[in-house]
Amino acid sequence: MLSDLRALTRPFRIMLYSALALQALAGVSSLFPWLAIARLVDAAPAAYPFWLGVAAGGLALWLFAQTLALHLTHLLDARLCHRLRSQLAAKLARLPLNWFVRQGESGAARALSQDIQALHQLVAHAPAELVQLAVVPGCALALLAAVQWPLLLFALIPLLAAALLFRVIRSPRLRPAFEQRDRAFRQLNDDYRQLVAHPLLARQFPGAGIEARARQSLRDFLAAFHRWLRRIGALGAVTQLLLSAALSAGWLLLGARWLAPDLTLAELALFVLLLRSVAQPVMAMGHGGDALRAATLAAGRIRALLAHPEIRWGERSAIASAPQGAALRLSDLGCRQDERWLLQGVNLAVEPGEWLAIVGASGSGKSTLLRLIARYSEPDSGTVSLNGVPADAFSAQAFNQMVAVVPQEHAPPAMSLRDNLTLFAAGAEAAQLRRVLAALGLAERLQERLDEAPSLSGGEAQRLAIARALLARRPLLLADEPTSAQDRQSRERILTALAQLPATRLVATHDAELCRRADRVAVLAEGRLLAVGTPAALAQHPALLAALAERREVDDEA
Repeated sequence: MLSDLRALTRPFRIMLYSALALQALAGVSSLFPWLAIARLVDAAPAAYPFWLGVAAGGLALWLFAQTLALHLTHLLDARLCHRLRSQLAAKLARLPLNWFVRQGESGAARALSQDIQALHQLVAHAPAELVQLAVVPGCALALLAAVQWPLLLFALIPLLAAALLFRVIRSPRLRPAFEQRDRAFRQLNDDYRQLVAHPLLARQFPGAGIEARARQSLRDFLAAFHRWLRRIGALGAVTQLLLSAALSAGWLLLGARWLAPDLTLAELALFVLLLRSVAQPVMAMGHGGDALRAATLAAGRIRALLAHPEIRWGERSAIASAPQGAALRLSDLGCRQDERWLLQGVNLAVEPGEWLAIVGASGSGKSTLLRLIARYSEPDSGTVSLNGVPADAFSAQAFNQMVAVVPQEHAPPAMSLRDNLTLFAAGAEAAQLRRVLAALGLAERLQERLDEAPSLSGGEAQRLAIARALLARRPLLLADEPTSAQDRQSRERILTALAQLPATRLVATHDAELCRRADRVAVLAEGRLLAVGTPAALAQHPALLAALAERREVDDEA
């Protein structure tokens, strides 16, 4: 915990050390009122003003130091959270896409929101509580030992037993119970997020799909929580009993009668008051144990994320391509998720201006291949070269000047139609925009609404993404299922636009007509490149026929 805290708060260490010093001062000064009250029990009336002054001074010093210490730690918390959110936002923009795939839909949200919120206990409260746990009991125990050390040892037995139980609760033997509870809660949170985001699906399929997953996650969480409660609940209850004021006072009176029958009333009062000062920091750490554990895990995850390898970029500027497009070469390209290879040993050369259709059954690796070429993910083996230069040698800006991408997920950004179309073609004029819209069958409804953000159907959003890529006029176009959401007329418009585009085109597809019009077809199956050839040469290839049959089945169902 301390190593993660030191690493995260290093830029703010002066503020942190100041807060810790103030908290130590507050801890020591908090003992003076109790000492003064104990001395007032049998003090002479003439000494009352002095001890009342000691109590008031200690209370004032405690209030000042404690308030300022907590102000500094909460200010540190706010500044640290702002810094981490900025760092994480910049980091997420540089991470490979496969990180997001592995983390699931809520992974980025958990890092930017939940993990940073969890740090509050670790940053704003834990340092002060740890200092108080070290300073206050130490001073109190030293003072009580000077008064009656045998009674002190006897009085500490319940506190030591409680500390031992805390250690058992946090031991590696019981850690799986906490991990299972936390894992079940995260899954429940993710599934309920899906349920809230897709109410129509829940209504269409009651008791199935996302609703069934949410119900199952709730059952799993309740089971994990009850297992945790059975293993931890009794230990926690006994711990709280051992630290309670009633048991502490009764145990102390028993010890005083047995070990110190001559103990004065003032000394007994001092024991009662200072033992509570010893127990309270222990109780505070116990009550905040779950939050502290969650914060510690969050700090570890944040540090791991900030250290995660990023997409590598070089410094090379864009190089000129042939008028008809860029040359592309893939050498032993591979990508894996955990221990499973999603793509392996792909070798392929695409000439400038060539139109290559990439075909394969669902899950064969088509989208993964396009993502690797687009540098959304880093390959685990092999290289991608553009015009004879490794893709990772280009700067991000130079690479983006050479490659346009039409992804499967084609929801447009929330901006005007004009801004959408000119994201990668800032100099495009209105006449160019209208021509592209007309070529894709969007002009009738959208050409007079360029400065609006109209609602689009799935097919219109897909054609808008294609229009954006056509206007960008990059020498290499990567398109993932560009006709999947289109009727026959719109498909024909898209195919015509692709055929006329002066660029190298790689298109992942299940569309038989697109395959027939392409210059060559590459067939993928289970992450391996099976064949590359002209449409006529591969017309009867079994894997090609199986992949195209998937599209026909979807069309028939529609």
